[in-house]
Amino acid sequence: MTKVLISLRDAILSDVVKTAFKNFPTMATYPVPRSRVVGLAAEDDVDAVVIDIEKGEEHEGGLIDRLRDKAPDVELVVLAEPSLRERMNRLKLSHGIFTVVPLPLDAFDIAKRIVRLEALLADRGRQIG
Repeated sequence: MTKVLISLRDAILSDVVKTAFKNFPTMATYPVPRSRVVGLAAEDDVDAVVIDIEKGEEHEGGLIDRLRDKAPDVELVVLAEPSLRERMNRLKLSHGIFTVVPLPLDAFDIAKRIVRLEALLADRGRQIG
């Protein structure tokens, strides 16, 4: 079973993302507070983390840096405002972010990205299902 941590500030957005993942029975989601996401991501059984970055906080104390430092093998799915697209694309390359999903969230778009995430994790030999 793939373990995905979801650490989003907006409760409605978090519900939308969790609902999208429900279509993938091999992937279990766990909502976690932002203050604990780095420590929990470092656990051996975590496969992916979904976080959001809002305008003006793209550095946010280096959340992406801390996640990469403590959990280098965990796949990162970052939700970001369109105005941050260029910055997030640079971070995607330099920090190995799996995907950057633009906000507002499109249900079909997130589903396509989850399919790609599931395939990537399966290709890496992680146990799915």
